[in-house]
Amino acid sequence: MIEIKLNYNRKYFEDFYFKGDNEKIFFSPITKEDTILSIVFGIICSALLMLAISTDKYWYAFFFFLLIFVVQCLNLRRKVVPILRWRKKVNLHLDSIAGYKNCRLLLSESTFSFVHDDKETIEHWSNFKKIDISEDGILLYGNDIYLIPQKSVAADDYLVLTKEVRNKINDMPG
Repeated sequence: MIEIKLNYNRKYFEDFYFKGDNEKIFFSPITKEDTILSIVFGIICSALLMLAISTDKYWYAFFFFLLIFVVQCLNLRRKVVPILRWRKKVNLHLDSIAGYKNCRLLLSESTFSFVHDDKETIEHWSNFKKIDISEDGILLYGNDIYLIPQKSVAADDYLVLTKEVRNKINDMPG
């Protein structure tokens, strides 16, 4: 049996979850285009409103672009709300694990065990459907999803962990 001690730090998880553009709500890859279009149509509407007020003409153009602006803002909202919900779930999860004092992994021939404080979660290697191993960490998809940031494990232990996970998952029949 292999035992690996984990150093759980909220920052390590935030680095993993919010890496790249994932921390940006309005300029993430999913929402960037809609944000820019909303800003452009907002500026056009403002300019047309000032022009319509000063000349008492072009109200039709203002209302046309106002309609496009409203539709664009609703489309942006439709894309932003799931991101906000996801961020809230991630932060709630990070709050829940922040209190862990003692964390470790136990890797046996047939099981993967995650032990924190006095609670132990045991998962059979055969339950894992998918793994993602990167320089940032390891994601194990089983009955639960286990995230192990690379920074939370000593360098030597991380190499042992990645080797062991690859061996166990690749050796599974299927």
